[in-house]
Amino acid sequence: NLTTAFVKFGIDTQLGSLPLTGNIGVQSITVDQSSDIGFSSGLVPGTTEINRSIVTSGAKYTDVLPSLNLALELPHDMKLRFGAAITVARPRMDDLAGGASYSVVADNATPDEVDGDVFYWKRTGGGNPELKPWKANTFDLSLEKYFGSQAYVSLAGYYKKLTTYIFNKSIITSFEGVLLPDQTSPSDPTSFTEADANRLGISTVRVNGSGGYIRGVEFTASLPLSILTPMLDGFGFIVSGAKNSSEIDINGVETAVPGLSEEVVNTTLYFEKAGFSARVSNRYRGDFIGEVPAFDSSLTLNSVKAESLLVAQIGYEFGDGRLDELSLG
Repeated sequence: NLTTAFVKFGIDTQLGSLPLTGNIGVQSITVDQSSDIGFSSGLVPGTTEINRSIVTSGAKYTDVLPSLNLALELPHDMKLRFGAAITVARPRMDDLAGGASYSVVADNATPDEVDGDVFYWKRTGGGNPELKPWKANTFDLSLEKYFGSQAYVSLAGYYKKLTTYIFNKSIITSFEGVLLPDQTSPSDPTSFTEADANRLGISTVRVNGSGGYIRGVEFTASLPLSILTPMLDGFGFIVSGAKNSSEIDINGVETAVPGLSEEVVNTTLYFEKAGFSARVSNRYRGDFIGEVPAFDSSLTLNSVKAESLLVAQIGYEFGDGRLDELSLG
């Protein structure tokens, strides 16, 4: 449940002789989240009775998110834009969901070992209903040049200081009071003698980290070729490219933000005239660290190779008449 209150003021003034427009505002977002983690079975403290119950977990918090956007009109159809804000990105629903499960290593199998400590228990799956969102202090600056209403080019830079983010973390957990796989009650005999004696295990859960950044530059151009010569009327191209870097700490290892390529280039060549349209687009993205689903649907970090995707499209839109607004593609 999200409850949002906000206020925004427009800006329309002069900086010297130059028009300055934009807005300033603030949002207050109160989040009340919860999830039924699952069906819990365990011993009642000090007895041999089993307690079975639905376990619910969650969090309630408020984010205050100010923002400022400014646009300064410059001579020669140029515009300088600046933005600063605190922004959030919500956790995925599967990040918040409960329903974790556990497994136990049999006595004749090899247990997990971390720094000389042996662990027979393991918790996997499920999410963390207490997760906070990704949160960042963001700054954006761009310079734009317009050629009438036909074309423009822009160069932008951005910096995002991450104050919270989400990642998988393995932590040591006590499984005291949890039934072994072949038990229906605490008095049942079990073949898991070592696991019954050593009830420490490893839990892999989604948690919030702090610190990190995303920074980069982006270039964009949209240009109909008719501004160069009337012979190319109808032809044009759109191109944008971004170069960035990022860093967060995942279990003591500095790594790039998952899902973020260092290089991204999008290019489109098009022809649009007399109802006919044709375009060829290519999207390139460089290598990146991706969150890839494993066989149990949990997400694991893996290197993903660069890719280039080429798409072509052709179409025709009918004009006035009985087929007005009908298009084929």
